[in-house]
Amino acid sequence: DGIYNKTWIIAGFDMEHNRTASDGTVYDNGYGICLIPKNSLGNYKWGNDTIKGYNGSTTHTSTLPAVANNLKKVLGDHLVLRNVLLSSARDSSWCASAYTWTTAYCTLMSMGQVTGTFASNSNKYDDGEANYKLPLFNYERWNFDAEVWLRGFPGNGGGNFYNVYFLTTSGDPSYDRCDTYKGLLPLIYIR
Repeated sequence: DGIYNKTWIIAGFDMEHNRTASDGTVYDNGYGICLIPKNSLGNYKWGNDTIKGYNGSTTHTSTLPAVANNLKKVLGDHLVLRNVLLSSARDSSWCASAYTWTTAYCTLMSMGQVTGTFASNSNKYDDGEANYKLPLFNYERWNFDAEVWLRGFPGNGGGNFYNVYFLTTSGDPSYDRCDTYKGLLPLIYIR
């Protein structure tokens, strides 16, 4: 694409066809191929706070749309604009407390998409529509070239309302302040 120039790997096939999201809604982003970059697309802040959930994060509102615009130069209409269910609020326990349906070309993965354990970040609001494990992670434990952001919040266990989950380079979950810099490993869907 002239900007990121990364190798992307297949993480699953048809994972968002006729699925049920965490809110019980059946959604269908069609048949397609889930791809994630083999290496981080760079270091970015998740955002400046977590009060509006992942939906209100800088990552979702500006960083990933910029990534999508560059990918569309190469992928064109093959890059799928997906229906996604993203956390949209945080409660006094620092947990996601609501979600909203929106659309996105690129999203951060949920913890469960990598580990297979859902509502484990804090609750179902962290998972949204990303409540399926990517098959890639059934066969290998991923080693990342950088610590990479995820969607969810650790809640009270995370020490403060600024904290967001990320994966370490060895693929283990951890958390850090949303205003620090971590790698970007978005999920895209193509067909």
